[in-house]
Amino acid sequence: MFQCMVKLEHDVNLRTLWRSLEATSLVICAHPPGQLGIYLTYMNCVENELYQIGSLSIKTKVCEGSINISMLIFKNGRVKVSGGLGKMECDKTLTDIEFSLFFNETILFPVMQIVFGFLDKDQYVLQKKNINASMKMTKTIGKELFLEFLDRLSTRFNHNSITLPEIMQRDGKRRGRICAVKVKNVTGKAGSFAVDHGGKVQFFAYSSIDDLKSHTEDLFSIWS
Repeated sequence: MFQCMVKLEHDVNLRTLWRSLEATSLVICAHPPGQLGIYLTYMNCVENELYQIGSLSIKTKVCEGSINISMLIFKNGRVKVSGGLGKMECDKTLTDIEFSLFFNETILFPVMQIVFGFLDKDQYVLQKKNINASMKMTKTIGKELFLEFLDRLSTRFNHNSITLPEIMQRDGKRRGRICAVKVKNVTGKAGSFAVDHGGKVQFFAYSSIDDLKSHTEDLFSIWS
């Protein structure tokens, strides 16, 4: 999974854009300014112009329909793009340059072509990219050895970067993965992972594949 923020070289007339895309197979809805929880119809926004449009939400697919993409487009030319990465192989040999090439050529540029009709990558700038991932370890930790595993985490990582499972905290919020311990990346680098006793690991908001791989290798060093 990924999330990224793109800046176009110009502002966007959202009504005009929606009108140009209405005959396509894209799934489109509008939101009033500052109210993403409210959905507006094409008739009220474009045909009758009864409401202001603050942003457009668009859902589409790339890679021959194998990857779902969501876009949130603002009139100031900022575009938030999120979606899957398909069945991309991520091994020790994958570099950040290779991943960036795959991401730009296979996902980002095609979706910008679909929605905006761009023919040139110079018409937008990728400002920020976050990478998420998940995996299931073949070797689980087990409830009995989880406290020992937490001790090994504390030894390998900075104590301040570790958040104990909420089920172990007196004031824990008891929501989400309450049995998972969370570990932030080193100071100055984005990203964190959450791992539970069953062996499920989730990685969140890494700015590069290199940072994700490095943090994963740190985890593997104590998971033997």
